[in-house]
Amino acid sequence: MKIIFCLLISILSYSQEIKINNDSINLENGTEAHFKENNFEKAESIFNQILNSNDKNPDAYFRRGRLYFSWKKYKKAINDFEKSIKYNYSDLSKSYSMIGMSKMLLSNDPRSLCKDFKKAIKYDQTLTEFNFYKDFCK
Repeated sequence: MKIIFCLLISILSYSQEIKINNDSINLENGTEAHFKENNFEKAESIFNQILNSNDKNPDAYFRRGRLYFSWKKYKKAINDFEKSIKYNYSDLSKSYSMIGMSKMLLSNDPRSLCKDFKKAIKYDQTLTEFNFYKDFCK
């Protein structure tokens, strides 16, 4: 369980690097402050505005998925991470790893993340945590 917690922390920390496309940058800046203050409803509202103006924005789907993940709304998170993949998010390993973590937390079964982590490893084999799960999920 300690390893899973460490993995979760590392995924959330590197997820901080995401940027929204230039046309939505002002709205995105507002979401980060609300996210840090745990004002999830306001951040969700802003992401919804972004997606209403561009419903194919993979960055917005990924970030809203991360918001839902933090809010423990794992089914909604999975849906948004899948849409980020559909619309060609720039780092597919992050989307797949977050889907795997969401599925694991929904099922309370560490093995439920294996399928998605194997996909994540396909896109980025340099991440130590993923290599651990590559061995774990054999």
